[in-house]
Amino acid sequence: MNTKKNVSYKWISKCIRRPCRSYLRALLLAPLLLPSTSFAAPPIVAPAVIAPPRPASGQSESAGSYYSVLSALQKDVSGFPPPAEYVVNGSQNVSTNLIAARRIVFLPNANLVFTGLRNPGPVQIVANEISIQGNATISWVPASDTSKVPPARGQAPNGLSGRFSGEPGSRGNDGEPGNNGYSGATAPSVLLLASTITGSGLLALDLRGQSGGLGGQGQAGGDGGPGARGENAKEAPFAGCRAGPGSGGTGGDAGGGGRGGSGGAGGDGGDFALVVADTTLADRFRVFNDGGLGGKGGTGGPPGKLGIPGSEGATTGWCQSASRPGTSGKLASAGLDGPKGGDGVVGKFSIIQATPEQLQAFPPSRAQ
Repeated sequence: MNTKKNVSYKWISKCIRRPCRSYLRALLLAPLLLPSTSFAAPPIVAPAVIAPPRPASGQSESAGSYYSVLSALQKDVSGFPPPAEYVVNGSQNVSTNLIAARRIVFLPNANLVFTGLRNPGPVQIVANEISIQGNATISWVPASDTSKVPPARGQAPNGLSGRFSGEPGSRGNDGEPGNNGYSGATAPSVLLLASTITGSGLLALDLRGQSGGLGGQGQAGGDGGPGARGENAKEAPFAGCRAGPGSGGTGGDAGGGGRGGSGGAGGDGGDFALVVADTTLADRFRVFNDGGLGGKGGTGGPPGKLGIPGSEGATTGWCQSASRPGTSGKLASAGLDGPKGGDGVVGKFSIIQATPEQLQAFPPSRAQ
């Protein structure tokens, strides 16, 4: 069997089911338990390096210390040797949070894409040797699509009709704000541990947060209610006109459009932790972990229509029309555009310096 393309995950599956799972999780958390200096990239600048000391003879190891984590991991996974080699060639999708091998090879222009991760925890890449044979990339694909526009909110309720003769219609209701845009997902955090890094290429990590989505359009304003018909004319008992037809009710004012929905918040950039003995190996990595941009606010909703004016009251033979229909109400304005969503937080880039002995404690260095 070609071990370069058909890698056995027996060791990984056993490890995930065994107690070593907790140690892998603790390994990623170890930088958080120690004083560290982190920074955003690009650009790459040399950070202060964390060098966890090995306990002196007779000294107890603190719980959760980096060395104790490595020691426990070595003890628990010693019976589960990892695959000999894992090769990344072209665009290669993976959905596991753990990739472990004695040797991980990135061929030129390779792209290791993490997608559909079933475990929300960090991604861990563990190897004795990582060979970057040409410029390559580690990236991720969000599970959801934030480019979809949220559903519209329809129209606000219309104003009420005039109830008695000549009564004006009521104003239409103002529209409510539109639905907020979809929030971007936070990029996964990645821990990469290697005893040595070979090859002439650079490895870029695209851990930028997902951008937020566009806010929804504001709700349309309600239409003004129609004015009531004017009072009918009244004739005198024997002859003549006692009262002419009444004026129609004013049409209701239009309701204003609702404000556009807020843009979706951008997702945070993913953290990257590099665990090596030689800290100059950090020059082989380019980390892009800016937070995702906040989505643009939605457009304001349109105003409602003016209410229909009421007609003049009915005439009679003695009482003729006075041309007094109702008048129109007041126009309203469209809603304002919604605010932009907040940008995501920039991820961290940490370098943790381990001793060669600590790194050799990992199963990838053990011969089968």
